[in-house]
Amino acid sequence: MFIKAEPPPGWWTQISWGTAPDWVAAIGTVGTLAIALAILIADRKSRERSQADRFVTWSSTTYSANIIEGVKRESWVLDVFSHNASDAPIPVAIARSKASVKPNFIEPLSETPAELLGAPLWSIAPGIQTHLSVPLEVAPRTLTVVIDFMDAQGKPWHRNLFTGKYMSERKFKKFRTLAEEDKGKYRDPAEKLNG
Repeated sequence: MFIKAEPPPGWWTQISWGTAPDWVAAIGTVGTLAIALAILIADRKSRERSQADRFVTWSSTTYSANIIEGVKRESWVLDVFSHNASDAPIPVAIARSKASVKPNFIEPLSETPAELLGAPLWSIAPGIQTHLSVPLEVAPRTLTVVIDFMDAQGKPWHRNLFTGKYMSERKFKKFRTLAEEDKGKYRDPAEKLNG
């Protein structure tokens, strides 16, 4: 048998809720802790991204059109440049594209595999600038190009070449899946690491 105990009428008026200054102090303390936590998280993200932000990439495009047997043939060359301005090597950096109509490309940014020098595959040493030329059959504006690289701590980063914005892991997985459905004649350089 359970007995239901009810508080006496007017119990809330009998509790000492404190004074207005106590409430203001409590709210101020909680607010200060929340702001301190937000600053701590922002500083941590900034430290994590410090090397990624110092790995700079940019592009330029060359267009040409020829008339062959009365048919206009257009072609483009996408030049992708990178510069490692950090103090540590970038172990691997790959340019990946997703095109709406033609085969995608997956190419390392480093022109010479660094394993020949005893360094990790396609490593980009501090202070080194690289240049990659990719012939295209479609206008670059129809492409999404992502620079997929790893920092010295082994954290992967994915940055849109044209906007400079970073991609989340979830968005990159979706991008990579769509890009690999039609990568055409190009072989993923990262496959050499596993095979």
